[in-house]
Amino acid sequence: MGEDGYDKARAAFLNRKVQRFCTGTDKQLASLRKRYAKRKDVLASLRQYEDEIE
Repeated sequence: MGEDGYDKARAAFLNRKVQRFCTGTDKQLASLRKRYAKRKDVLASLRQYEDEIE
């Protein structure tokens, strides 16, 4: 996943950012797909994202 931490401090920083910005994205994507189920244009855009990345 992304960049490797080249030292302990950088690895810790990256882990914090992943937890902050990436946790919950699977659930958010599922929610968007449900919310816009009747909008083919929106669903087409959402298809570019993987269902489960966490």
